[in-house]
Amino acid sequence: MDSNYGIIMTEIHGTLQLRKIIFELRFHPNLLFYDEKNQIGVELNRLYANWRTDGLQIRLTDDKTFSSLLIAHNRIVSAMDAPENFQAFKSRTLKGKKAYTDKVPINDIRRAGVRFFWICPVDFPFDELNRVIQERFYRPQKELSEVLVPEFKDVGFLFNFEKKGYSFHLQFGPVKEEEIPQRITPIQLITGEPKSFENPDVGLFYDVDCYTEEIQINDLEPFLDKGYNIVKEMVSGITKYILEV
Repeated sequence: MDSNYGIIMTEIHGTLQLRKIIFELRFHPNLLFYDEKNQIGVELNRLYANWRTDGLQIRLTDDKTFSSLLIAHNRIVSAMDAPENFQAFKSRTLKGKKAYTDKVPINDIRRAGVRFFWICPVDFPFDELNRVIQERFYRPQKELSEVLVPEFKDVGFLFNFEKKGYSFHLQFGPVKEEEIPQRITPIQLITGEPKSFENPDVGLFYDVDCYTEEIQINDLEPFLDKGYNIVKEMVSGITKYILEV
C-alpha cells in the first residue's frame, strides 16, 4: 500500500518522490469513434471538470486531481501529476478506458505502456552526486580513461531490457533544480494553473517506461499493477544502491 506524505509528493523510500505517471494505449483505428466522441466526452465530464474536442480527438483535464485524458480513434493517453497514490491514477485511467469501450470496441492492441517519473532529493552538491553515480555505474579500464577522461562533469544512463514478461526503457542520472521542469513537464490544464512543485537543488532523476505489445483489453488492470510494483521496486533498489554506501 502506498503512503501519502503530502499533497505534492508521494514517498516510497526515504525521500523518493513519484512526480508523474503517463499511460498510453495504442490500438487499431476504429472510425466509429467519430460518431461517439461527443457522448464519450459528456460521460467523462463527470470525472474531468473540463473537456474539448477538435473533431479528431477529445482532451479532458481536471484541476483538482491535476490529471488529463486524451482519447482518439487509435489511442488513449492518461496522465496525472504527483498522484496521491497509484490507485487514484489507475482508477481514473480504467474509467476512461471503460467510457471508450462501452461505445467503441478496441481490437488489436498494438502497445500498452505506463511511464513513471521519480525524483530523489539529496542534501549534497551536484558534483558529489555525479561522482558517486559514476563510481557505482562507470568503472572504465585505464585504456578507456586515456581515450576519454577518468571522470565526467555530468552523466546519464539508459538501459533497455525485459523483466517479468514486460519491456523496460530506464533512464536515470543526477539532475539540477533548473533541469527538472524540462524533464517532467506539468500537465497543461484547460482551465486553472498547472501543478507547482518545490524542486530540490540536486536530486536523482528517473524516467521509466514499462510496456508490452502483447496484451488483451481485459488485462490492462493487472498490467498496471504489475508494472507499478516492478518499477517501484526497481527505482527504490537503484536509489539504495547509489546512496546507501
